[in-house]
Amino acid sequence: MSIRYYGRIPRCDYDNPHSAVSSFPKGRRYDLKHAAGKYWIQDHLSGVEFDRLHYATFARQGVERPSGMQNRVISIVEQAQQLGLGHVVAAFRGSKSVAVAHFLLLGTSGYYILGATDQAERCGGAGTLVVFEGLLESARRGLSDVDVVGMNSPQRSRFKRSMGAQVFPFYQVAFRR
Repeated sequence: MSIRYYGRIPRCDYDNPHSAVSSFPKGRRYDLKHAAGKYWIQDHLSGVEFDRLHYATFARQGVERPSGMQNRVISIVEQAQQLGLGHVVAAFRGSKSVAVAHFLLLGTSGYYILGATDQAERCGGAGTLVVFEGLLESARRGLSDVDVVGMNSPQRSRFKRSMGAQVFPFYQVAFRR
């Protein structure tokens, strides 16, 4: 048995986004201010383009993606959008997508399951912007909270906590014969 962690972000006030931002740490507030006017937002992106950013993010972190991950990413993004089970928020600089976040919508909860940011735009606040816009859209759709899934990697955990995620443990149990 091993302990693992996930996080949940409570519903933000989409009628007053400034109140949600005021609860963020100084660095995330700076990101959003810095990103204002620098990027434009789109609510969809092809699975192939999403995967391009996802692959580059894993490579930057020195993490090899499991076999078949490319097909899974493309399929998840495209199927969820086609079936209305999710939404994508993509940030663009000019005509190039530079950050993306994918949220699944199930019942009264949302799930932030995939995200990626172009290395050159990491300091520009694009990643923070797409997650924040995704949280606002989740609240507009009436979701009570957003599960940010795994928080076991220090890099991902730090980012998700800085966006307001509360950390919760769960236990992974494996049986051997």
